[in-house]
Amino acid sequence: MTTTDRRNGENGDVAVIELVLAVPLFLVLLLTMVALGRLATSRLDIDDVAADAARAASLARSPEEAIATAQAKATAALGGHDLTCEPLAVRVDVTRFRPGGWVAVEVDCTVPGSELGLDRVSPDRGLSGRAVAPIEVHRGLR
Repeated sequence: MTTTDRRNGENGDVAVIELVLAVPLFLVLLLTMVALGRLATSRLDIDDVAADAARAASLARSPEEAIATAQAKATAALGGHDLTCEPLAVRVDVTRFRPGGWVAVEVDCTVPGSELGLDRVSPDRGLSGRAVAPIEVHRGLR
């Protein structure tokens, strides 16, 4: 290597500096992408929980049974998605609970940031999902 090469910075020092600066930025970008992916998956999971609860409520025979069924199904379905909600709120709209009507379920969930990979950025995240399920026209209700 000649003295001219060393003066132009071609002795490897620049490459080391670039590596030291690029690796942490790459890791931060990678961790951010993972956290955002986990957040998107959690939002889809909450929508799934609401849909499962609404479908279960639409099969009930009375509005009271529909509310209890939806709340139980939402809690059970949440466990299947490996999410922790603190607190979990399930609201069931049975105002149109009749043959040919519908039942709506809204699920509100506060997920700890540690589950999403966002514990340093956002301690917890409020997620909500809503689903409506039709009630069959030719079914008997109490």
